[in-house]
Amino acid sequence: MATKRRRKAAETPPEGATDTVEAVPAVAPPAPTAAAADTAVRLPGNLQIRNADEVANLLRAALAARELRLDAADVSQVDTAGVQLLVAAIASAKRDGAKHEWLAASPTLRDAARRLGVEALLELPAAASA
Repeated sequence: MATKRRRKAAETPPEGATDTVEAVPAVAPPAPTAAAADTAVRLPGNLQIRNADEVANLLRAALAARELRLDAADVSQVDTAGVQLLVAAIASAKRDGAKHEWLAASPTLRDAARRLGVEALLELPAAASA
């Protein structure tokens, strides 16, 4: 019976309180790129399974905008999960008719794509000659 009394007391607002709930403005997450007008997805230096959810969210947002522009210049660590995300994003863009392009691809990403045999699937741009 004590439980019922506590529950009832918790449901009853204190004297003078109102039942109105004030709206709290939503706070937008920080933009993944430096400029809001820039639609490029700047991939993090660490493109591995431990941050796959974060990267997947960035890629989904770009695909929803029907413009997948990838900047992988800073990628210095990559694993199979990271490469799989990129392959899936490119495949989704092609399937949905979305524009997709690479702005840059690091040597680390190129090497991982070569080792995994997915260079053609990623459609990486030609490497800059030294």
